[in-house]
Amino acid sequence: MRGWETALALFLAFRAAIFLTRAIPLRISYAIARAVGVAAFYAWPGGRRRSIQNLRRVLGGDPRAARTYARRSFGNYLVYVVDFFRFLGTDADEIQRRVVVEEAVWARLREERRGNGIVFMTMHFGNWDLGAAILVLNGFPLSAIADEFSNERLNDLIIGSRRHLGMNIIPVGRMGPGILRALRNNDVVALLVDVPQAEGGVDVEFFGSTIRVSDGPAR
Repeated sequence: MRGWETALALFLAFRAAIFLTRAIPLRISYAIARAVGVAAFYAWPGGRRRSIQNLRRVLGGDPRAARTYARRSFGNYLVYVVDFFRFLGTDADEIQRRVVVEEAVWARLREERRGNGIVFMTMHFGNWDLGAAILVLNGFPLSAIADEFSNERLNDLIIGSRRHLGMNIIPVGRMGPGILRALRNNDVVALLVDVPQAEGGVDVEFFGSTIRVSDGPAR
């Protein structure tokens, strides 16, 4: 298959996934996702082994608990995939209806943001698009650092969905000037620090082991 055919097939697969996740009731979509995730847990020995090893560090070496949570994590990841595809076809009203944020969070954000903007650092934990969108929809201008996709149609679909909801997307390759500009505008700047860097980074302790994360926020 030629390059353009592969790119088109991937784009059409995304469109089909968006249609299906929005056509099927959410409760059923989640149930299917969890079942597929559990099947993947048993069918992928390498992924299962690595997941169990990682969770043993978190759970104090308990092999039984690590296996249980590893199996659940596979299902939970597929739930995230459902949320991701649904996000690409959602609107502001649905996000406001489904995403609930405690008032104390808004009060803290208003206090911290006064005149300087906020640098908000997190890891890929759940669907960050929903978190970013609910901030924007509640009056907090947000700029997020995000990778662009080489597949132009796919890039327009994903980045376009984020921008449609009011997010300012700063490409990774131009994040330096983009971050400074966003902070001058008193934006919330969202950085996902667990994306591996080709060079650089900083070592941090994470559940007793050393991992490397982006050093951009520190700079």
